Amino acid sequence: MPVHTSVCAPMGDEYRFVMVDSAGDGICCGYGKGSVQVSAGSLTVIDDASFGSRVSGSFAIMKNGTVVQTEAAASVPPPPPPPPSGYMAPSNAFPPPPPAQPATPPSPPSPPCTSITIAILADDYPGETSWSVLAGDSQESIKSGSPSSYDAGEWTNWTVCVDAGTYTARIEDSANDGLCCAFGKGAYKVSAGDLVLGEGGDFEDSANVRFLVTDDLVVANVPPPPPPSPSPPSPPCSMAELAFVTDEYPGEVTWAISQPGGHIQASGSLESEGENALVTVPVCLPTQGWALLTVMDSANDGLCCSYGHGGYELRVDGHVIASGSDFSETQFHWVSADLSKVDDFAATSGPDCLLEDVGLRYRGGVHTAADGTECLAWDDADLSAHGYTRLGWPGSGLGSHNSCRNPGGEFAGPWCFTKGPLGTEQSLCSVPSCTATPTIATFLVDESSATEQRAIKASSSHSKQRVSHSAALRAGVVAGAAACIAAIAILAVHATPAWRGERKQLAGAELI
Repeated sequence: MPVHTSVCAPMGDEYRFVMVDSAGDGICCGYGKGSVQVSAGSLTVIDDASFGSRVSGSFAIMKNGTVVQTEAAASVPPPPPPPPSGYMAPSNAFPPPPPAQPATPPSPPSPPCTSITIAILADDYPGETSWSVLAGDSQESIKSGSPSSYDAGEWTNWTVCVDAGTYTARIEDSANDGLCCAFGKGAYKVSAGDLVLGEGGDFEDSANVRFLVTDDLVVANVPPPPPPSPSPPSPPCSMAELAFVTDEYPGEVTWAISQPGGHIQASGSLESEGENALVTVPVCLPTQGWALLTVMDSANDGLCCSYGHGGYELRVDGHVIASGSDFSETQFHWVSADLSKVDDFAATSGPDCLLEDVGLRYRGGVHTAADGTECLAWDDADLSAHGYTRLGWPGSGLGSHNSCRNPGGEFAGPWCFTKGPLGTEQSLCSVPSCTATPTIATFLVDESSATEQRAIKASSSHSKQRVSHSAALRAGVVAGAAACIAAIAILAVHATPAWRGERKQLAGAELI
């Protein structure tokens, strides 16, 4: 008698039906006249009887209820009948087996890749939206896709497995109205596991999420490389020096120098180094194009200033082209051995007005005191003893320029060193207040003032139990090696600066 079975299959998915006969002779016709029929809606997926050992077929139910066949019904034929009893094949009926081939060695395992998820909540016009993942600076598409017309108002996820390198996830809309909000409230999200690399929805023609993948981690918001500039032929790279002064937990710090395409050119860790130690590493920087210097701290407290006064500098021919100290998890610098490309990033990267009363974040180009006297450069050799250096005051905008600054916000406004009748003096500059708060574009992605970073760290709890060192002890430890290590001597001056405490009003105070 016929047997009917019904199964409720949700819409929006694909299904496969398989029927197996253990005797390999189907259900017709050697031992009865059976048959099997599988239907989904009005579509007959399978209608068979003498299928041998197995019959199968696949179909998909769209979100609008339409059923389409994705794989035609296929069956495995029954085996041939056995030979009659007593039959013996002639000796020449079967050719001799071919000689055994040597075993092919197994292929080496592929290196592990990192899964990146692209998720799109489609707006009212999904057909306008597409996505792609582009590799390195070549912007070669390694995978792409688009929501289907029946995905309006629904999230759709795609997974892309990528090797180490820099990538851009690009979301595009052909109608130049993004995913939100004129024609529906769509959105996108790019993530690696629980780490959200970028998300949004309100854009015009495209939105880009740039990220870096290494063997150990994924880093979001990697800045694009500076635009290429023509240069004469030169050697592929030039030697530079990466110098670290460790804090109390050097094992938390790692660094890498990578090419724009993502290839890791050099990397290392301070794990084997001692506390408050000077570590120098020779590195080779490109003389044409750029490299990305990344410095990371696994405890998210940088090298300064909660647990020691560490820092780092990258030098080319004695010229500091990148430095840092007081940061959280990661700092990025685009670097090159061509010094004409990396003239001090802190020189004039901001507006010529004050964003707050004392100009702590001022990065403009005013370079004369209020009386018109020309300022001295912050890296002037005559000023090194006073400790106002980029390494000593990280994130304060000091460097190879003479623009006014207010390191630490200790004085009434931006100031500079000048030459006066009595020698070197500190002089206030005349910088007007901004009428609105503009956005400051900086070359250093994670750059923020040392005072702001200290305030953030002071307000957060830390799981590590550490021994507290007094400023005098730090100065003594650092100054003990000052005779042979200039970089540590600079930090010693920073540990016991000449002017600390209340903010000072100054107008030509003499330095001695």
